[in-house]
Amino acid sequence: MRRLALVLALVSLGLAVSAAAPAAPAPEIQMDEFLFRPATATAGAGDLVRWRNRGTSPHNATATTKLGGRPAFRTGTALEGGRLTARAPWQPGTYRYVCTIHPKMRGTLVVARGQTPSQFDGAVAPGHSR
Repeated sequence: MRRLALVLALVSLGLAVSAAAPAAPAPEIQMDEFLFRPATATAGAGDLVRWRNRGTSPHNATATTKLGGRPAFRTGTALEGGRLTARAPWQPGTYRYVCTIHPKMRGTLVVARGQTPSQFDGAVAPGHSR
């Protein structure tokens, strides 16, 4: 009887864990001509953040905040319709970024405390982007 109770408890625990609400998806930030939209986005530590170039000019996103002497995150450059990704920093905080091609084009990424990454698409060392 004890064994049956233990098995039922473990099965119930497994169902409760698998029924947990999924984490919110990481943000997608639009590069709309010479603006980042939204201007401020929130992500969990280590989230894979996405940018999409909706304009006709090439754009990128490079953090002005440095971690270990390097930008906290950095994307490549996207042409019209292109998509970019970068891993959000593992350290919670506010990270400002710019398009290095158009330095007046600025945005902010807030890495929230207590939030867990919403998705992992492979291991990337903290402070590095793909």
